[in-house]
Amino acid sequence: MSIERRGSIDQSITLNGEKKRAKRNIIYFCSAGEPLSDVISQKDFPVLGSEFPEVPGLYCSEIILHPERDGKKVKVTAECTYSERDGNGVNVVLGGMDYGKAFQFRVSPVETKVPFLFSYDTVDSEGHPTTPVCSSAGEFFNLETTAITMLLRFSYYIRSFEPEWILNLTDTTNRKAVRVCGIGIKEGCGLLRSISAETAENKGKTVIQVNIELEVNPSGFRRSVPNRGYFCLSDGVYTRICSGISQYTNTMYYAPLEKLISVRKEETPILPVDEPAWLDNTGKVRSSQTMMKKPPILTFQEKRSTDWSILSLPSGNPW
Repeated sequence: MSIERRGSIDQSITLNGEKKRAKRNIIYFCSAGEPLSDVISQKDFPVLGSEFPEVPGLYCSEIILHPERDGKKVKVTAECTYSERDGNGVNVVLGGMDYGKAFQFRVSPVETKVPFLFSYDTVDSEGHPTTPVCSSAGEFFNLETTAITMLLRFSYYIRSFEPEWILNLTDTTNRKAVRVCGIGIKEGCGLLRSISAETAENKGKTVIQVNIELEVNPSGFRRSVPNRGYFCLSDGVYTRICSGISQYTNTMYYAPLEKLISVRKEETPILPVDEPAWLDNTGKVRSSQTMMKKPPILTFQEKRSTDWSILSLPSGNPW
């Protein structure tokens, strides 16, 4: 079999303020007159549901094959239509095979124990809690709560699958907003927990079946922790935090050992802190550890993010 791709041509891009559409022609030459089913099975064949590179928000919704025969050679033009997604997403049949619809679809809740750091007494514009759960002196409690997320399990057919995708995509979050099984998932709010692939029979043809477990968390996969510890930065040096009584204010003063020597009362000892002390955003210890209006919090991205488009995840509602 000798099938060669001869590039692509952007036929048209329509932007009228209400609806966006685009068309792209991809040309293949079959030197031995290979059938259309062989063209469709090429690894670089356009993927239903893939995004149009030049215009974000447009997705491949239709592919029409136009074959032209010249002796033994066949020129095949794959006319790809890109459009905005509607509520049903993309579901197109090619060569008698449905590559754009999920099946064996299940959805269930997931309960996860997480630190109880913020309450819903006040929320931000997206409804996320913003009130720190701490004592009146700014000390965080060692409390837990239950977070509910959503787990999607489904299968779908794909034309080709590379084993390294399992290493590259499992346990990653979506770098861009996506729509999967009719559910809109904001950037960083989806987690591919499990990916597997196997061969299956469909309409008398052997196809690749991909099985997915996808967790959806509207708050994203980030962790928030109090910005405090037993060590701090002092002139770029990682050093132990100590405490002593200030000779100027007669209050407890927190600083590295070298700096406490010059500011503490001579008759008071210098002791390493026996519980984490609050730091500022530069890594320095706060000289005073009294109550703060807003205790400093550090937020970290918990999972690696990547582009999921190579998987051609089904976007339409499976029900």
